[in-house]
Amino acid sequence: MGELLTASSQMTCPHGGIVIAIPTGPRASIGGAPVVLSTDIFQITGCHLLVSPCAGVRWIVPSRSSTGGGAAALTSDSVATCMGASGGEQGTVLVTAAAQTRVAGL
Repeated sequence: MGELLTASSQMTCPHGGIVIAIPTGPRASIGGAPVVLSTDIFQITGCHLLVSPCAGVRWIVPSRSSTGGGAAALTSDSVATCMGASGGEQGTVLVTAAAQTRVAGL
């Protein structure tokens, strides 16, 4: 299992845009940042693709072993595609910095 992704993890589109994770509910956090789930909202800003810049993310392969609130958690091994405003796929999300590999609960 890869490192858990949080709202402060660094992700980009293949054209240099920044992926922003927006958690949609309360959940566990790592270092003060909420763990992100496949059901959260992901926006992309600053994509340099001129014709139809990347605007959102669709997760294809979330984590199979971590869940939160019934939804799959995301790890650095998860796979997502960037989506243009028209809904077309435009490349794979690149995770450049995740969170940590181990979490302990009570």
